[in-house]
Amino acid sequence: MEIRDPIHGFIQVADYLEPFLALPVLQRLRRIRQTAMTYLVYPGANHTRFEHSLGCMHVASRLARTLKLSDESVIEAVKIAALLHDIGHGPFSHVSEQLFARYADEEIKKESGNDIHEQITVSLIRHDEGVKRLVGKLADKVTELIRKPKLKRSVEHDIVNGPFDADKLDYLLRDSHCVGVKYGIFDLERIVNTAVRISDGQDSYMGVKEDGVWAVEQLVVAKRYMNLQVYRHHTRLITDAMLVRAIEIAMEDNVSGVNELYHFSDTKEFVQQFLKWDDETLIRAILDGNSGASREYMERLLSRRLLKEVYSKYILKFEDALVRDKISRLSLSKLREAEEKIAVVLSRQPGIQTLEPKFVIAGILNIDNPTFRLPGVEIKIDDIIVVLKDNNRQKAADYPGSIIGSAGKEKEIFVKVYTTIDDIGKEDRERVCKEVEAEITEIFVNI
Repeated sequence: MEIRDPIHGFIQVADYLEPFLALPVLQRLRRIRQTAMTYLVYPGANHTRFEHSLGCMHVASRLARTLKLSDESVIEAVKIAALLHDIGHGPFSHVSEQLFARYADEEIKKESGNDIHEQITVSLIRHDEGVKRLVGKLADKVTELIRKPKLKRSVEHDIVNGPFDADKLDYLLRDSHCVGVKYGIFDLERIVNTAVRISDGQDSYMGVKEDGVWAVEQLVVAKRYMNLQVYRHHTRLITDAMLVRAIEIAMEDNVSGVNELYHFSDTKEFVQQFLKWDDETLIRAILDGNSGASREYMERLLSRRLLKEVYSKYILKFEDALVRDKISRLSLSKLREAEEKIAVVLSRQPGIQTLEPKFVIAGILNIDNPTFRLPGVEIKIDDIIVVLKDNNRQKAADYPGSIIGSAGKEKEIFVKVYTTIDDIGKEDRERVCKEVEAEITEIFVNI
């Protein structure tokens, strides 16, 4: 089978992979957008997890050829793992990820950290009859490739889940293309053609030849720019925060099925229910539910009546180091307490109607935060190994003249507050922001 793709041209689908495409677990990905509601900022960002999964499988196939994987069963497992790697994503992709992580039991958190979708993917492979039948005897190998390595690394694992794996090589190009920006472009051909197998005792790695260093640098810089210009676009952050709050309130108000969705368990019953949920079914559940605040959040998102940012402070602007440390680790309960106090402060401002705390969202924006968690765009620079022309090996971050090391280490933290102040214009909103800045800062300092 041949499938035309806007990123890779024609994608060849092997005969044994064709039946996978008809599975409900894969067809469901057509109804889950890759970048949640980024289309409210960039209208072209309507691409889904389905085409990304095809692209990931295609890139993994190319890397397997370049790296000369010879075991046919391993090659099959790599392609299947790349195709299935995202079937565990919930509605709105990484927006769901943070909620799954929050409500997971401690054992699951210990096993997978914030990447609960990998756990759900493995659970689907174990329990979904269609997937089980097609994966067959390769099930253990496929799940091993999808999970992050714990002790031993292998070159085939690096293709699916490594420092510059097929997933990253596809989604940065795809997101950039669909969003309509040039920030995510890098030389994919050079990276694929210079990928090399590195052996180290029982471990093996996917590294890159020296001729490919600058293409890897492009990849790392592309990740940084996409992070700054797309994934961390201020409006995108607001839509994510609103989605999370809508779901939180729906769960508190026991909207039908939502609590069950976000409490993952490794059972056949869970995966059967999970497969019924996608972006549209979650929207419909909230709109039809009995939760006024949750429904209002969703109606606002659908009509693009977004909350406005009324406070943003870089963590280093808090002068006391101990205060900075405390704020960066604020719990959800403390953030809720801050929201109640901020609602009172804002409601005292001329021209602003009394605000309900439910419509004030306070959060700490950093790479790992559960309210503002970004897509899994981290590229572990220190894990990328370059094979030099004299066959010595060096970390990409240490390669002479390269900016890879500095480009991969951006860790900024901001305190953000969003709320509903629709009834005043931009100039008045800017005035309010200035007038309340000191009071809101004091709330965070003393919370």
